[in-house]
Formats: sequence, C-alpha cells, structure tokens
Amino acid sequence: MIGQYISEGLRRDDCLKIARTSKHQYYYRQTGSKPGRRASVCTNYRNPDNQEIVKISNEEVLAKIVEIKLNPDLSNHYRLICFALCLQGY
Repeated sequence: MIGQYISEGLRRDDCLKIARTSKHQYYYRQTGSKPGRRASVCTNYRNPDNQEIVKISNEEVLAKIVEIKLNPDLSNHYRLICFALCLQGY
C-alpha cells in the first residue's frame, strides 16, 4: 500500500504518516533466525514444608492463577499475581 502511494508521487514520509507506520517498520525485513524460546510444559514448585523442589504441570499453575484472580480481595494486576505465586513457592 505504501509503495503504491510512493509510486504515484507522494513523499515517503507523508505515506508513512497516513499509514501510521514508522520508518523502521517500513524497512525492516524479518530474518526468521530467532524464533524465540519454546513454551515450557512444567514449572518448578518449592514445597514450603520440606523445601523440596518438584516439577508441576502448567495446568496446575493455571488453576492457581484462576484461584488468585477469583479472590475479590486481590487485584488482577499481573505483577501481583506473579508475586502471589512466588510467595506460594512457584
């Protein structure tokens, strides 16, 4: 779309403003060499009773997150949820 406007004679900066795109976004070409980290299947849990580290499935952690979010006394802010999980040993 931007290339079409440029070929019709409109200045590049004006085209980028219309499309609400930065120069970096317009010229960047993905290399595909860094796909990122794969999702984990389990999470480490430190049992508060005996300090033993156990691997727990992510479904159990999600259940704990839902339990925290349903508590009306706590906010739904992601940092608070993360801190509550850390306090519980996750």
